[in-house]
Amino acid sequence: QPPDPGAAAALAFTSGSTGVPKVVVNDHRMLTRDAWTNSIDTGCYGADDVVAHTLPLAFHAGLMVTVAGLVVGSRMELYDVRGSGIAGLPAWLHRVGATVMHSSPAILRAFVGTRPDPALLTGLRSLTIAGEAAHGRDVEAARALLPPTCVVRNRYGSSETGLIAE
Repeated sequence: QPPDPGAAAALAFTSGSTGVPKVVVNDHRMLTRDAWTNSIDTGCYGADDVVAHTLPLAFHAGLMVTVAGLVVGSRMELYDVRGSGIAGLPAWLHRVGATVMHSSPAILRAFVGTRPDPALLTGLRSLTIAGEAAHGRDVEAARALLPPTCVVRNRYGSSETGLIAE
């Protein structure tokens, strides 16, 4: 029997942008709607993509990337920035054949700071940043390294409701 759409499906933490991170209960309906919006509805990625996931899974933004990947059937590659360090990320992106990268602005800033070889990023067609406020200078610095056809998205929204703006 399928679950009740309004029943709790997952617990996730907010980013803490308004103070201390708090636990948010996400129901099945919200997870499904957000997964659709985060992937197919926005043209961000689909079943043929390899999604490089660098966000913590316990946070709402990381959970949503994971659920969306499962819903659309993309290949999800997880990279633990804290455990593996940021310096190895560019070579890893190239090795796994990443077409889409999800990151926080803080991770993106550190990534750009390593001065990665743009040749390692040629497979990226989409970069989405989420989880905290993004700044124009961060996006400009990343764009200088990305292929000219790579779309950069700033996914900003409410952990409590799943509403987003891109």
